[in-house]
Amino acid sequence: MLEKAQTEKFNAYDRPHADLREFIARADAADEVVRIGGADWKLEMGTLAEIVNHARAEPPAILFEDVPGYSSGMRLLSGATNSSKRLAITLGLPVPEHPLDVVRAYRDRMKTHRPIAPKIAANGTVFENIDRDAKVDLWKFPVPLLHEHDGGRYIGTDDLVIMRDPDEEWVNGATYRAMVQDKNHVSLWISPGKHGRQIREKYFRAGKPCPVLISCGHDPLLFLAGGNELKYGLSEYDYAGGHRGEPYEIVLSELHGLPMPRASRPKKGRSASSPAITLRARASSRSSKSNASITATIRSSASPRRCGRRRTSRFPNA
Repeated sequence: MLEKAQTEKFNAYDRPHADLREFIARADAADEVVRIGGADWKLEMGTLAEIVNHARAEPPAILFEDVPGYSSGMRLLSGATNSSKRLAITLGLPVPEHPLDVVRAYRDRMKTHRPIAPKIAANGTVFENIDRDAKVDLWKFPVPLLHEHDGGRYIGTDDLVIMRDPDEEWVNGATYRAMVQDKNHVSLWISPGKHGRQIREKYFRAGKPCPVLISCGHDPLLFLAGGNELKYGLSEYDYAGGHRGEPYEIVLSELHGLPMPRASRPKKGRSASSPAITLRARASSRSSKSNASITATIRSSASPRRCGRRRTSRFPNA
């Protein structure tokens, strides 16, 4: 008697989603996305996100489209992982009938979870669109002012701040606040005790600037990993790869050789979209259509919340 091998499923699919675009498509197919057009970046996005996020226990994600003053491809996604169904899609857990099903499935997986290190690719679409030096302009992205008393517009609230430990050579990827100061500067805040803060201090004690790469618009699983309390020395790429069951593909940045997520090209029948950013706030406001990365250097001689960014590069196809 022949037994047919059963392929292990990733949620309702036979493989993990390749990037943020495919995640959105899967969430949309599960009726987990609502579209809102014409919302302004100044308070309107934040207000609508708060209203939708608190309207019910399992709110949909919001896909903001046609942002006034920006090209139609500049879309933002709010609340990517704010429901049990989307959490299950993100983590590749079975489709839940009840929110507690996700908790049980996650707990069972962690009994056998093993990290999987990423694979380095020779090239990626991130290098197809690069702004350097005077051409860097963060205002080309629809970075929102989310709350009335915010100090500014946050480009990094659902980001992945990537740093390499100078002594042990391991890579940390975490979610820290990054606020746009002007067209080519962001300020980055890392709370005391966080791994990124510890790595930064190693560079500062040695009298060196600290290389930083800020990724925006990646797989929501990397955001979940970046907000988790992992042990020191365990890379979020490895932890998230263990949940996928296969390694992430990464490419190395030009300036500092820091690993950034490699986006895939859209399949035939999909439209390539304009770049966007990744954002998350109290209502988890974030972008949808493409990855962006910022290569930065934190210098101890400046304010610890100030970053001198050297270049930005954008994934047009994420």
